[in-house]
Amino acid sequence: MAQFHYIASQPDGRIVESELEAQQVSDVLQFLTSRGLKPISVKLVERAKEERKTLFRGRVTIADQIFLFRYLTLMLQIGTNLLQAVNILIDDFDKPSVKSFLLEVRSNLERGQPFHSTFAKYPKVFSSVHINLIKAGEVSGNLQNICDNITQSLLKEKGLRDQLRNALMLAHQAPQLNPSVYSVGVIAVPQLP
Repeated sequence: MAQFHYIASQPDGRIVESELEAQQVSDVLQFLTSRGLKPISVKLVERAKEERKTLFRGRVTIADQIFLFRYLTLMLQIGTNLLQAVNILIDDFDKPSVKSFLLEVRSNLERGQPFHSTFAKYPKVFSSVHINLIKAGEVSGNLQNICDNITQSLLKEKGLRDQLRNALMLAHQAPQLNPSVYSVGVIAVPQLP
């Protein structure tokens, strides 16, 4: 399948721009007309396969995931639909790897694919537990609470990682501190009257 970039106008005159994965241009045109959109431009995106390979070359950190799920929780709580929430996230994220992922999520949602399917394509980034929770949340209609639970889980994981990192840094610095403590004990203490 190839990636196509399209620009189309809605019946009310607003312009819509997005990307869609399809076999050929005619599939994209059929998709647009079935949605009541009037195609303005449809172009093949040559970098589709390269993007997938380089999608997470710029690493997605746990902080990015926390922001993503926290924001989704907030948007779903106020009644925003999932596609609108993803569009807002695309505008808010500056990090290319996350933005690229969100563009893929949007494209899949527009084609009617489930929300969890894009997460499942990246098992090295998103835990299988979180992917299955998202799937369950979609099926049960409880995605808002699931995203909140994932946020809490990621916050705890980040806290544990930070504690571990601090403990390892302290353990690494301890041998460097010992000689100075030893020299103070050996040199300074005997000189006392």
